[in-house]
Amino acid sequence: MSLSISIKTDYSLLQSLIKIPDLIEYATSNKINTLGILDDNLFSSIHFYKICSINNIKPIIGLKVYLGDSYIYLYAKDYEGFQNLIKINTLKQKDHISFVDLQSLNKSIKVVIPYKYNYLYEQFVNMYKEVYIAYANEYEKTNSLLITSNIVYIVEVVCFKATDIKYINYLREIDTGEKKDYEDSLQDSYLEKTISDSDIESINNFIKDINIVIPYNKRYIPVYDKKKDSYEYLSNLAIKGLKKRLNDNVTQIYKDRLLKELNIINNMGFVDYFLIVYDYVKYAKTHDILVGPGRGSAAGSLVSYSIGITNVDPIKYDLLFERFLNP
Repeated sequence: MSLSISIKTDYSLLQSLIKIPDLIEYATSNKINTLGILDDNLFSSIHFYKICSINNIKPIIGLKVYLGDSYIYLYAKDYEGFQNLIKINTLKQKDHISFVDLQSLNKSIKVVIPYKYNYLYEQFVNMYKEVYIAYANEYEKTNSLLITSNIVYIVEVVCFKATDIKYINYLREIDTGEKKDYEDSLQDSYLEKTISDSDIESINNFIKDINIVIPYNKRYIPVYDKKKDSYEYLSNLAIKGLKKRLNDNVTQIYKDRLLKELNIINNMGFVDYFLIVYDYVKYAKTHDILVGPGRGSAAGSLVSYSIGITNVDPIKYDLLFERFLNP
């Protein structure tokens, strides 16, 4: 049992036996209050962050990034760093990432260079404020200290017990199609091993200023037009559109329903969302791009009908707006 900030989860496909719920259960059972994941992607990060938060465990989020034949580890210091990790992850999913990309997204990120690639240190120390060298044994530790005092003990963890390592062979064989024994290279890659106090100290020094807080109460819908009041603009569009739909014969039931919907849309923060959808549907209809009459619960919205997103009158067909938006 030991502190680790380099745990691969099963989100790194065919590379690990560790599932996040099992990892959290292990941590809580052993009174571990800090965990760090280090996958080849960030697909597990929100799941990991949420479940850590629920269990009062400090989450450390890292990303393994390949640079040609070498690789480095990037760790987010805070939310800004996490956002930059997401951008880096997006770039690496699309193509090989470059040093230029990494330099442009360097804020609030700690770089860790495995000892075997220590020749990259000079290049990264000019790009990032915090650059560390990762060591896995005493030999690497001694030689890393000749380069920098910023060192940290990191061994990629892929299973819980030493006896599980043999099963990693099967995953690697499925992944590569080659029958090969990986056990020697993975002999320390399990979570239940004991590490020295100095190794633990190096990890604690590394993570002491890491504090990731991901806000969930923010909306990321873009403002449709910063020069206009979005609610006033949507209201005017809806009123004008409904009059056109009904040939200026707007009865009280339509007026009440429209005002009710506009009020709910505004209170729930979806005004700009409606305007954005209105905009691209309008573009499609004016550029010979086929648009259907509307599907799903959106067909229950009179605002959608009024501004041309759908072509179904929800009052005529007795459709409920509450199936679409319900405060």
